[in-house]
Amino acid sequence: MFPRQFAQRRTYSLLPYLPVIAGKIVESRDASNRFLADFRKTLGDCIAENHYGTFAELAHEHGMGIHPESGGPHAGPFDGLKCLGRSDIAMSEFWAPSPHRPKPEQRFFVKQAASVAHTYGKRIVGAEAFTSVGPHWNDVLWASQKPSFDHEACSGLNLCLLHTFTCSPKEMGLPGQEYFAGTHINPNVTWWEMAAGWFYPAACVIGCFPCRTTRSFRLPHSMRWPVSSRPAQGPNSGTR
Repeated sequence: MFPRQFAQRRTYSLLPYLPVIAGKIVESRDASNRFLADFRKTLGDCIAENHYGTFAELAHEHGMGIHPESGGPHAGPFDGLKCLGRSDIAMSEFWAPSPHRPKPEQRFFVKQAASVAHTYGKRIVGAEAFTSVGPHWNDVLWASQKPSFDHEACSGLNLCLLHTFTCSPKEMGLPGQEYFAGTHINPNVTWWEMAAGWFYPAACVIGCFPCRTTRSFRLPHSMRWPVSSRPAQGPNSGTR
């Protein structure tokens, strides 16, 4: 299946160049790099079209939409912009500060989804919001959660999906049982009665919801790879 997909999209057979995937040089370093560019781009195209595209089509047949976090942040052989472009809601995530992800570049990912929404004309930019991994019960909402939300609202966020609202029965007491990750949000946490300010994000996203940018520039993820020749006979026989 994949060799056929590759041949259809890149117009040559990948079989003679398979040793390149194991780190070998075939023909020349330039030809090998060009093949790797074609190989990675084909993987990205197939994942976007055959997985997320099919997922969206099947959902639409039943009157539903999709919003997978198909752009990451975890790395993989895919084109995040193309994958998110198949979604009905461009969905990402952002993290509250934690030892697991202490730096801004490790916590904030909404800009990618916002870029996709602008490029493909989607109105909703969603995010798994306030994710974290330990320590527990140390959150200071105005020092951790609010600045994190503000950053992503300025990046284009207009829909928060809270991470995490855990089902904790009353018999579990206070603060109740909790999932190991995420900001603990439910009526059993000790600050719930003082959480009127928690409606601040809701007011912000309602205010942002009608907004749509009128200008956008998209730098395809594939431009990080060597430019492919897309030749008829192989990665070394065409022009750039």
